[in-house]
Amino acid sequence: MIETVGFILLTIIDLAGAIFFIGAIFTRSVMKLSALYKFAIILAVFGLLWQASRNYIYLSTGVSPMDVTSPLWALKDIALVLIAFETLRHWNLSRGKWRGPKPEEKP
Repeated sequence: MIETVGFILLTIIDLAGAIFFIGAIFTRSVMKLSALYKFAIILAVFGLLWQASRNYIYLSTGVSPMDVTSPLWALKDIALVLIAFETLRHWNLSRGKWRGPKPEEKP
C-alpha cells in the first residue's frame, strides 16, 4: 500500500516537474541563458516524462518495466549534471577564476 502511494506521488511530482520545466523554457530569463542550459532543461523534461511513464506502467500492471534497452529515465540525472557544470562555469567566470584560452596578441 505505501509503495503504491509513493509511486503515485512520485508520478505526480515527475509530471509537475516536467510541466514546470516546459513553462520555464519560454521565459525571458531562460532565453538569455546558454544553449547548454536549454539543452539540459529539455533533457530533464524527457527524463521526467519517461520516469512518469515507467511509474504508470508499474501502477497499472504491477510489473516493473525492463530498462535494459532504454534507460531514458537517466536523462534527468544527466541534465542535473549539465546544469551544475554550467552553473559552476558561470560562477567561476563571474569571479574571474576561469582561465580559458587567451586571445592571440598581434605584434
